[in-house]
Amino acid sequence: MTQIEKEKVLDSFPLYATISETELILKQMKHSICKIKFKYGYGTGFFCKLLNKKLLITNNHIINEKIINEEILKDNNSIKVSLNDDINRFNIKIKNYYTSIEYDTTIFEINDFDKNIIYLELDDEIL
Repeated sequence: MTQIEKEKVLDSFPLYATISETELILKQMKHSICKIKFKYGYGTGFFCKLLNKKLLITNNHIINEKIINEEILKDNNSIKVSLNDDINRFNIKIKNYYTSIEYDTTIFEINDFDKNIIYLELDDEIL
């Protein structure tokens, strides 16, 4: 990609938003964000869909290979989450996972789980 092409890409996706645009984005995302709980703490994650696969995505510094092996895999391959109000807590079964130290990302493929969740659609062009 040339420098000019890079600049065009940056121009089409500004790094700022108005307060009303930010509020709209957060309202749309509200039902896709969750709190992930584990033995030593918690962190946030969000639900997404990619090619009809349902995913729960978080950061590797929140849930890494050690936590996955010590807690999630030993707990019947399930992860504890709470939605919005922190009152509604659920266990979600995990089909598969991918974790990357380099990209600070952990992605769980999850079983069908529809508790008022809006799954953010990921663009399949990222593959």
